[in-house]
Amino acid sequence: MLRFRFLLVGTGLLCVTVGIGQSGQGTFSPGNIFLSELGLEGCRAERSWIREVDPATGESWLIADYFDGLCNNSGLAFTPDAARLRVINLTGNDIMDFDSNGVGAIVYDSSHGLGGPFGGNGLAWDREGNFFVANEYSQQILHFSPDAQQPVVLADRNDGITGGGGLAVLSNGDLLLAEDRLFRITRAGIVSVFDPYFVRTYPVARTIARSKNGTIYLGARHVEGNSGTIYKYDHEDASTRQLVAEGFQIFNWMSIALSEDESVLYVVEQWNLYSVDLDTYERRLLFTVPSDESQASVGRGIAVYKAPKPGDMNCDNWVNNFDIDPFVLALTDEAGYQARFGWCDRTRADVNRDGTIDNFDIDAFVAAVIAHTDD
Repeated sequence: MLRFRFLLVGTGLLCVTVGIGQSGQGTFSPGNIFLSELGLEGCRAERSWIREVDPATGESWLIADYFDGLCNNSGLAFTPDAARLRVINLTGNDIMDFDSNGVGAIVYDSSHGLGGPFGGNGLAWDREGNFFVANEYSQQILHFSPDAQQPVVLADRNDGITGGGGLAVLSNGDLLLAEDRLFRITRAGIVSVFDPYFVRTYPVARTIARSKNGTIYLGARHVEGNSGTIYKYDHEDASTRQLVAEGFQIFNWMSIALSEDESVLYVVEQWNLYSVDLDTYERRLLFTVPSDESQASVGRGIAVYKAPKPGDMNCDNWVNNFDIDPFVLALTDEAGYQARFGWCDRTRADVNRDGTIDNFDIDAFVAAVIAHTDD
């Protein structure tokens, strides 16, 4: 079976015939952006897609659709080992992983406690390999540990959670949930309000991203006027909220994600994808939904593929002090590393890239950790 890839080139479309979801390389392209796209009719009319966008050229193509299992898809995130793209399906009530060829498989469904997973980035991993997902219908935050198929309920409606939303992991392991208000949820399931937001004409929190230095970016919808605004918080401190950008078009949802080097914030709203330079806050239009898909919205979810980093031994996409213990374990006890960090990839311990994991990688690993400290 063949799939047709449509690339946006200038004002026209270029059609290229490829295998199902085939990238031609068998790997994801570093820096490329992946969007959840949905027609107004949802999956009932077979209008659910995942779109890949090259931010350098603006070219885009569909890598998966309704026939691959998508059904009212929203949040996207790459698995910690960077091997698969994970997507949450609200109406399908499942979670799927897609490889770089666009081949998908269900990893969790209603038998695993799902109750309508939903949110622009309503799924997240921490540095311990724990997976979290926000449920819209059952109004829960679920916690899947690395070695368990069945989750525990971290927080639910009794704690004030009223639906799905954006998730981000803080430096101490707590979660932030952007769902009308901005909630903080401890690993013990204690819920508090990080920033209230929800007050009639005040913005409503919708989507969230955290940088390696602890800066939090939040996308909020203004109830009156359906406009989107981006705020930031320095050092995970609620008192430091600052305006970054405003005036995005949304009906309800928008999604944000940081670029591979974290110098740019990508913002996807109703029909458009923008980049926002985080030094100048200059905004640039990268992509607009094609005219033949004018009834589709791309603001449902976003993820950026970030290439695996040598030395990132807990697969949290950063090389820092938290990688020291797993690096030592990978160097001295292969079986022990696999048992403790099985969601990650031991080959990242080959930091000097000579094809062998040994003591000659130590200096290169230390240099990588120090480079992060100097950021």
